[in-house]
Amino acid sequence: MSLEKIHREFRALVVRNGDRVGRIYFSYSTPVAVETEGIVYVAKNAWSKTTGKHLNMLKMGKTDRLPPSMIEELAIEMLQEVLGNDTV
Repeated sequence: MSLEKIHREFRALVVRNGDRVGRIYFSYSTPVAVETEGIVYVAKNAWSKTTGKHLNMLKMGKTDRLPPSMIEELAIEMLQEVLGNDTV
């Protein structure tokens, strides 16, 4: 795993599992998007104007966004695959 800085207070945790690479995007300390198998799942903005700008950097349409709780679930699933169910 590694951390990529995208913009001020916007980062991606890069998660590797064998040949697969995924990313969990964080605005400040909140997971706001997950990228897995070439698909980016982005949360609806339920936070601040700045987080909205971070979400817009991912270039995803606003109509296809998911509830924040679903993004959190996807992030947990990704980490469980790599770290094991008992760790996360």
